Amino acid sequence: MRGNMSEIEEIKREIKRLAAELEELKKKIKVAEVSGVSVHDPLGVSSALRKHLGEKEGGVFVHAGYAKVGGWHCDWNQIFYLNDVTEVSPKRVEKLVAPLANSSRVALLKALLSKARSISEITEITGLRGGELYHHLKELIRSGYVTSEKRGVYRLTMKGEIVLIIASGMAKWLEAPTEEEIGISE
Repeated sequence: MRGNMSEIEEIKREIKRLAAELEELKKKIKVAEVSGVSVHDPLGVSSALRKHLGEKEGGVFVHAGYAKVGGWHCDWNQIFYLNDVTEVSPKRVEKLVAPLANSSRVALLKALLSKARSISEITEITGLRGGELYHHLKELIRSGYVTSEKRGVYRLTMKGEIVLIIASGMAKWLEAPTEEEIGISE
């Protein structure tokens, strides 16, 4: 009987601890609601966009970022509206995203994200070599995503950084993980 009593007392203590934790969470939720910040909008971006749009019909969007990697930094902040989206030419959108429709090119961009690299470093990271590597580099240079710092050394441009970061973030959010990402081999 004594063993059951100690178990009951332990359960009561755990219930009391959980009740206190629940009250603390309720307070945090209340503070977040008052401040306009939510778990779904931790930086307050959606709230700011709603205020910006006000009572007008339409949509307002922002893409922004700040990255500090390997001694360089990149930051941007761009606001645009629903009519910007509907007015931009489909060919212009295609021109922006077409280079990303090839996983070898995306791998190449990722290899260059942290720093400029030589051909041998790019080959080591991506497995691309020779004509295949130069073909993809040429396409990325033509698109304005990559530049040649000096003979045989390549670097991402700010455009390349932004496109890679935003496209990768969207893929992480909107696409299911690939078999490779979850460790399933064919």
